[in-house]
Amino acid sequence: MLGMNTLLTPEAFAQHVVKATRKAGYRVSSADELIVECAIGDESLRCNLETAYVHYQEAPEQLDQIVQTHLVVLRRVLTAQATSQPALNTDSLLPLLNRRERLPSLQIAGIKPALYQPYAAGLVITYVLDSPESMAYVNAHLLASIGASALTLEEVHTLAIAHLATRTKAQGIEEHGFGDCRFIAYAAGDGYAATRVLLPDLMASWAQRLAGRMLIGIPNRDFLIAFGDRDPRHAATMTCQVRRDAARLAHPLTGEVLVWEEGKVRAREARH
Repeated sequence: MLGMNTLLTPEAFAQHVVKATRKAGYRVSSADELIVECAIGDESLRCNLETAYVHYQEAPEQLDQIVQTHLVVLRRVLTAQATSQPALNTDSLLPLLNRRERLPSLQIAGIKPALYQPYAAGLVITYVLDSPESMAYVNAHLLASIGASALTLEEVHTLAIAHLATRTKAQGIEEHGFGDCRFIAYAAGDGYAATRVLLPDLMASWAQRLAGRMLIGIPNRDFLIAFGDRDPRHAATMTCQVRRDAARLAHPLTGEVLVWEEGKVRAREARH
């Protein structure tokens, strides 16, 4: 079976999905790494295969099942867009941090742009409907297709944050070091580790265990780290590591370190 012996690269995985998608009768208008734009009739959908590829890496023997699940979800969403009937529900709504410069790549020609709001360090908060094997960025058109067009951006954000909090498990949290050199990391492996920085209760609980102000690094989507600034050498070492990770890891977000103060995360200001 394809994928059993040699793990497919992201590009080869996407091409395998594209081939299966076309065989199933759908038009594929573009494919850029793990982003595939599919269409049926006048309806189109940008499919992000990152989650599907992670599942494939974890269980390559399930390649065929993963592809078939992708096709089922694709059929449901495109049918919903064409008939204005719900295909997915808001239970699958999650926030996802992205670099601001990625926004144009999330835009499908002729379709409303993805919903987003600005965040710190040149990042934006976008929103996705994440089923087990497919992920679709939320825009006004997609909200209408699932019967949720009345939701405001604030309501979308509130729902997404609540669902992310529900999915957040303590097992992914690791604490290392001691005293002024303690740090806390979260690497859940679900693509939303860094986005947990948006959970105020989680951040408040971490801040209580660290010395000084809590500094936060989100070098890429799959990693969140926090450390105190009471020991300047420790803070400088951790800051340099965040910058290096942002430059070398896949799905980078930012090498800029953020700070937690007065119950909020914001861009760090230099201390004089």
